[in-house]
Amino acid sequence: MNRFLTLFFILSAFIAGFLIGRHSMSSTETVITVRDTVTVPHPVVKDSVIIRYVTRRVPVVTTDTVRLTDSVFVELPVTAKEYRGDGYYARVSGFEPSLDSIAFESTAISHIPPRRHASRWGLGITAGIGVTPDLRLQPSITVGITYRLTR
Repeated sequence: MNRFLTLFFILSAFIAGFLIGRHSMSSTETVITVRDTVTVPHPVVKDSVIIRYVTRRVPVVTTDTVRLTDSVFVELPVTAKEYRGDGYYARVSGFEPSLDSIAFESTAISHIPPRRHASRWGLGITAGIGVTPDLRLQPSITVGITYRLTR
């Protein structure tokens, strides 16, 4: 019976130490999301190339004493312009194209792992030499509460 009781206490101490140690660990991870919108109000043209010419009919109105309405065919250049800067690239094309402003959104996601806060207090099983009530030294296995002096 005495061995059964000793084995029961040792097994209980192992289970209690496992559960207390598992509960002391924090498993939540912190996620920080930062969104930043960068606006470039006056982008600078880095390259401009005429792609092709397009012929279009354009009305002509003369305002003399007699009002005449006519039309003329005109060749219009289709231009491609490239805008480049720190972290952006834009290309526009057409007749006299211009980019008034450009805005882009950058997202940064940071994962902060959980911190492990080790407690100074603990519950543990120790093996060593114990003193019996009749003042004899014997090997012993004990369950004890511990306090850590250093961090």
